[in-house]
Amino acid sequence: MRIGILGTRGIPPKYGGFETLADELGRGLSERGHQVVVYGRSGYGQPKRLWINENLIARRVPALKFKGTESISAGIFSALHSILKTRPEVVLVCNPSNIWALKFLNMFGIRGVLHVAGLEPHRVKWKGLGAKVLTAAVKSAVNSNVPLLTDSDAVADWYLNKFNRPVHVIKYGAKKPEIDEAVLAELGLKTRGYDLVVARWDEDNQVAEVVEAHRNSGVKTPLIVVGEDHKNNHYAAKIREAVEIHPHAKAIGSVWDLHKLGALYAGARCYIHGHTAGGTNPALLIGGVSGAEVLAHQNPFNSEVVGKNGWLWKDQADLSRVLENHKWDKAPRAKSLTKDISTRYVWSEIVVEYETLLENIKNRSI
Repeated sequence: MRIGILGTRGIPPKYGGFETLADELGRGLSERGHQVVVYGRSGYGQPKRLWINENLIARRVPALKFKGTESISAGIFSALHSILKTRPEVVLVCNPSNIWALKFLNMFGIRGVLHVAGLEPHRVKWKGLGAKVLTAAVKSAVNSNVPLLTDSDAVADWYLNKFNRPVHVIKYGAKKPEIDEAVLAELGLKTRGYDLVVARWDEDNQVAEVVEAHRNSGVKTPLIVVGEDHKNNHYAAKIREAVEIHPHAKAIGSVWDLHKLGALYAGARCYIHGHTAGGTNPALLIGGVSGAEVLAHQNPFNSEVVGKNGWLWKDQADLSRVLENHKWDKAPRAKSLTKDISTRYVWSEIVVEYETLLENIKNRSI
């Protein structure tokens, strides 16, 4: 098959879950003999066209660099290039905001599936016009005959309950990170000698609340905060203030080196996950196979991943109690969580599921 993957920042991956999905899926499908083009946006330090292997090309397209327009504009430019140049037989389009790009492709006989991931319109960072556009995109998607896809049963349930719209589910993959004592030593850390939070500095990820809960618990284990410390808004300021008054917290900024980031996960005593916006979060999966204990916010999306093998908390005060109560140290669940996630979230199996889905869409059996 000739396959297009649209709607991500592009590969090789540097940012979020969609980019890792595009990379893993692009490589996996190309190794199975399919010709794959992964479209990304210009301005992320990659050439306009890059051959990853003989069957896999990463291609960059222009995008409007304004909040709320970048993804949509890049999606339209990717669709236009697909129609005029690469002519894929089937496409995977990521992000509900790109529903219009997929409908544009449909007009020229190119079928595909829209990956809706989590509940983007519910994210606090999308306000005003951005939230309205995403809400309109979701409504356009659910009222269309375009096949919809997500990586979370809980998200699929939300679409079914709210819109009576079935959504296909294919899980996300997890790779176990490796401990690297040298990387930790550079940061003055020791294996199992620190706690970790990794998240974008957005309100629905509760980074400030995690830092405050950690301080209020009285735990003296250092807390390492990984995230976008360059952001200049009220919530980022709240995080900086929480870190400053926490005697054992340290913010180290974003970590784009995947080996270094993996070493931080693998060496942590516990990984604290405050995400609330839904979907299967890649950071939670990495934390879940890292060997660290996972303390995750209690919601249907996180619970689906960790089940009874992690430690769930309801709010900031509850997280403080969990951290202060060392039963989770004395009755560890990390080993069983690692085994469970490694069994349920396997990239090689996921690639085959995508291959089957895309073949069915191309052949119009879905």
